[in-house]
Amino acid sequence: MTITKNNIMENRLRMVMERMGCNQTEMADMLGMQAQNFSKHLLPEGSPNKRDPENLVSRLIKIGVSLDWLYTGKGEMFLKDIRYKSASEAKIERAGQLLMEAVQLIMEEIEEKKREKE
Repeated sequence: MTITKNNIMENRLRMVMERMGCNQTEMADMLGMQAQNFSKHLLPEGSPNKRDPENLVSRLIKIGVSLDWLYTGKGEMFLKDIRYKSASEAKIERAGQLLMEAVQLIMEEIEEKKREKE
Protein backbone atom coordinates (compact mmCIF):
# COMPACT_ATOMS: atom_id res chain seq x y z
CA MET A 1 0.00 0.00 0.00
CA THR A 2 1.29 3.45 -0.88
CA ILE A 3 1.13 5.82 2.05
CA THR A 4 -0.58 9.08 1.18
CA LYS A 5 -1.70 12.04 3.26
CA ASN A 6 -5.22 10.59 3.24
CA ASN A 7 -4.32 7.19 4.70
CA ILE A 8 -1.56 7.95 7.22
CA MET A 9 -3.78 7.37 10.27
CA GLU A 10 -5.25 4.17 8.83
CA ASN A 11 -1.72 2.92 8.07
CA ARG A 12 -0.53 3.69 11.61
CA LEU A 13 -3.57 1.96 13.06
CA ARG A 14 -2.76 -1.14 11.00
CA MET A 15 0.86 -0.94 12.22
CA VAL A 16 -0.35 -0.91 15.84
CA MET A 17 -2.53 -3.95 15.19
CA GLU A 18 0.36 -5.79 13.54
CA ARG A 19 2.78 -4.96 16.36
CA MET A 20 0.28 -6.14 18.95
CA GLY A 21 -0.50 -9.28 16.97
CA CYS A 22 -4.24 -8.74 16.90
CA ASN A 23 -6.92 -8.61 14.25
CA GLN A 24 -9.66 -5.99 13.83
CA THR A 25 -12.10 -7.72 16.18
CA GLU A 26 -9.48 -8.16 18.91
CA MET A 27 -8.29 -4.55 18.54
CA ALA A 28 -11.86 -3.29 18.78
CA ASP A 29 -12.33 -5.37 21.94
CA MET A 30 -9.13 -4.01 23.45
CA LEU A 31 -10.25 -0.43 22.71
CA GLY A 32 -13.74 -1.07 24.07
CA MET A 33 -15.40 -0.51 20.70
CA GLN A 34 -17.79 -2.51 18.56
CA ALA A 35 -15.90 -4.21 15.74
CA GLN A 36 -18.16 -2.62 13.13
CA ASN A 37 -17.41 0.89 14.42
CA PHE A 38 -13.70 0.17 14.70
CA SER A 39 -13.51 -1.11 11.12
CA LYS A 40 -14.78 2.25 9.88
CA HIS A 41 -11.52 3.78 11.09
CA LEU A 42 -9.67 1.57 8.61
CA LEU A 43 -11.53 3.12 5.66
CA PRO A 44 -9.98 5.93 3.61
CA GLU A 45 -9.95 9.21 5.52
CA GLY A 46 -12.48 10.88 3.21
CA SER A 47 -15.01 8.08 3.66
CA PRO A 48 -18.49 9.26 4.68
CA ASN A 49 -18.67 6.33 7.13
CA LYS A 50 -15.67 7.56 9.14
CA ARG A 51 -16.52 8.13 12.81
CA ASP A 52 -15.08 10.27 15.57
CA PRO A 53 -11.29 9.99 15.08
CA GLU A 54 -10.68 11.94 18.31
CA ASN A 55 -12.42 9.16 20.24
CA LEU A 56 -10.21 6.56 18.57
CA VAL A 57 -7.04 8.53 19.33
CA SER A 58 -8.10 8.88 22.97
CA ARG A 59 -8.64 5.13 23.24
CA LEU A 60 -5.29 4.38 21.59
CA ILE A 61 -3.50 6.66 24.05
CA LYS A 62 -5.18 4.82 26.96
CA ILE A 63 -3.63 1.54 25.80
CA GLY A 64 -0.18 3.11 25.57
CA VAL A 65 0.18 4.29 21.97
CA SER A 66 2.36 7.40 21.77
CA LEU A 67 0.48 10.50 20.62
CA ASP A 68 3.65 11.85 18.99
CA TRP A 69 4.14 8.66 17.01
CA LEU A 70 0.47 8.52 16.05
CA TYR A 71 0.52 12.03 14.54
CA THR A 72 4.12 12.33 13.31
CA GLY A 73 5.42 8.78 12.96
CA LYS A 74 8.47 9.80 15.00
CA GLY A 75 9.68 8.15 18.19
CA GLU A 76 8.48 4.93 19.75
CA MET A 77 5.08 3.53 18.82
CA PHE A 78 4.26 2.65 22.43
CA LEU A 79 4.96 4.49 25.66
CA LYS A 80 5.35 1.06 27.25
CA ASP A 81 5.69 -2.46 25.91
CA ILE A 82 2.23 -3.97 25.60
CA ARG A 83 0.62 -6.86 23.81
CA TYR A 84 -2.93 -7.87 23.20
CA LYS A 85 -4.54 -9.99 25.87
CA SER A 86 -7.48 -12.05 24.78
CA ALA A 87 -10.63 -11.90 26.88
CA SER A 88 -9.82 -15.32 28.36
CA GLU A 89 -6.25 -14.25 29.23
CA ALA A 90 -7.60 -11.11 30.91
CA LYS A 91 -10.15 -13.19 32.86
CA ILE A 92 -7.46 -15.62 34.00
CA GLU A 93 -5.23 -12.75 35.08
CA ARG A 94 -8.11 -11.15 37.00
CA ALA A 95 -9.01 -14.50 38.62
CA GLY A 96 -5.40 -14.83 39.77
CA GLN A 97 -5.52 -11.35 41.29
CA LEU A 98 -8.78 -12.14 43.10
CA LEU A 99 -7.35 -15.42 44.37
CA MET A 100 -4.29 -13.63 45.76
CA GLU A 101 -6.53 -11.07 47.47
CA ALA A 102 -8.62 -13.90 48.99
CA VAL A 103 -5.49 -15.67 50.25
CA GLN A 104 -4.29 -12.42 51.82
CA LEU A 105 -7.62 -11.91 53.59
CA ILE A 106 -7.58 -15.50 54.90
CA MET A 107 -4.02 -15.08 56.17
CA GLU A 108 -4.98 -11.87 57.94
CA GLU A 109 -7.98 -13.60 59.55
CA ILE A 110 -5.79 -16.50 60.73
CA GLU A 111 -3.30 -14.06 62.26
CA GLU A 112 -6.11 -12.19 63.99
CA LYS A 113 -7.50 -15.42 65.49
CA LYS A 114 -4.02 -16.38 66.70
CA ARG A 115 -3.71 -13.01 68.47
CA GLU A 116 -7.16 -13.47 70.08
CA LYS A 117 -6.11 -16.83 71.51
CA GLU A 118 -2.95 -15.41 73.08
